This record gives sequence, C-alpha cells and structure tokens, in this order.
Amino acid sequence: MFGDKTKQKIVDQVEGLITDYTADLDFALLKCGETLSLSINTKVKPTDDGGNDVTTTLSFTKEKVSDSQNAYVNENQEQMF
Repeated sequence: MFGDKTKQKIVDQVEGLITDYTADLDFALLKCGETLSLSINTKVKPTDDGGNDVTTTLSFTKEKVSDSQNAYVNENQEQMF
C-alpha cells in the first residue's frame, strides 16, 4: 500500500540525501556556471510482508569532464625500437 508512511519515507530520504551532499551541490552549482542538472529518482517495491522497499537516488555532475584520446594503430607495422 502506498500510504502516509511510504510518502514520509520518500521525503525523509530526499531530505537526507540533499543534507548529506549540500557542500557538493554548492560546489557543483558554482563550478557549472550555468544550470545545475539534479536528478532525484525514487523506486517503491512492494514486499511479501505487505510493506514497501523504498530506494531514493540523488544524481548530479560535480564537475564537467571532457577528454579524448586519438591514435592510429597498424597491426602490420614493424616495431621500430
């Protein structure tokens, strides 16, 4: 059943995650220089005993990382050294 206790647990989990990551969220917001994309996802799964397993996930990018590597490889080329 999706009742008041389940709703309150979701609210508590979201609040807990935001509290735990406040410093990181502040850093990310200042670092991104634009709009910080923040995702909060909650899954509720009924259990065999009539309860609910509630999992809430917080996702955000602390720093934008962009990197690449490029190389040419020829497997037939002889080793030079």
